Amino acid sequence: MAAGNQISPVSAPAESAALDKTAAQPVYNGKAPKQDGGGMAGTADLAEEARGLIKRGKRVLLESQTQKASGLFEQALQLLVTTYGPLAIECGEAYKLYGTTLLDLAKQEASMFGEGGAEASEGPAPGSSQASAADDDQYDDEDATTLQIAYETLECARVVLSKATDKADLLLLANVYNQLGEFNLETGNFAQSAAEFESCLKLRVGLCPPNSRILAESHYFLAVAYQHGEAFSKAIPVYEAAVGILKRNIAEATKANASEAEIKGLKGLVHEIERKTADAMDEAATKKRQAKAAAAQPTTTIGFGQPAAAAGKGAGKRAADDGVTTVGFGGGTKKNTTVTMLDTSLVRKKKKKTAK
Repeated sequence: MAAGNQISPVSAPAESAALDKTAAQPVYNGKAPKQDGGGMAGTADLAEEARGLIKRGKRVLLESQTQKASGLFEQALQLLVTTYGPLAIECGEAYKLYGTTLLDLAKQEASMFGEGGAEASEGPAPGSSQASAADDDQYDDEDATTLQIAYETLECARVVLSKATDKADLLLLANVYNQLGEFNLETGNFAQSAAEFESCLKLRVGLCPPNSRILAESHYFLAVAYQHGEAFSKAIPVYEAAVGILKRNIAEATKANASEAEIKGLKGLVHEIERKTADAMDEAATKKRQAKAAAAQPTTTIGFGQPAAAAGKGAGKRAADDGVTTVGFGGGTKKNTTVTMLDTSLVRKKKKKTAK
């Protein structure tokens, strides 16, 4: 994804043969779902039981019991796959919920074992070029990590929900793209992360009100992916769009006599995003200066010395290593590669209130 390209949300990526194989035989912690033939009455009962499990899962998730919720969503998914088949639209929400909770569990596991987590040393991240090149025959479901299962489940959700036509399912699909974007952001695949966030934003722009806070969140995550992928010129206008939406929300909240805490929180979000915008501007200017300096160096030498242009490139690399470019809030260095996420609790809180 070149830095000079214009912002243009992309459509869902094509379904690969590997993904079709994954969707045809979903993995639930390394176990295939049990088949059950009980006729029409049995099918209705299984579907009703699955809906009950999903409701229970959502309730315990609100209580931050992620592990328990994940187990309930897994059971529901098994029942729905047994009832409707693995590629049925009825399975979309369960795929999404199960994949999302698994991703949260993988993040928790990573924090327990330090940056990168225990799973980071077990091979290339799912979706990376290295993982794609691996021999499928060597893949062992029994050894699949939580992160791998989360990725595969979310990909199944994407495939299933890509057939959606109604608004509720399309919003679910947008959420799946958002989760896949976060996954790729966490695993350092910034170009793919940006593509997923672009797809999410494209759907949400067509489905949500123009001043919706969820749109501010979508713009923010997309800009973060651009910035970490060093597409600074693309990140800047997207950050500014997020700020514009939040400022309109502040004006509306002030007019509606919203609580001081809510307005203060929104202003805090604006301040942090403006800081990241300034970082991106500095990084864009630095990158431009380095490119100019490299282009101005002579490319021929006499004798056995190193070409001046090569030396210039090396100098630019050393400058980057010394912390010329920064990512996240504040002044970082090359070693500070952890993705800094903004606290979007206000955005999510607003969504819950609206849902009521």
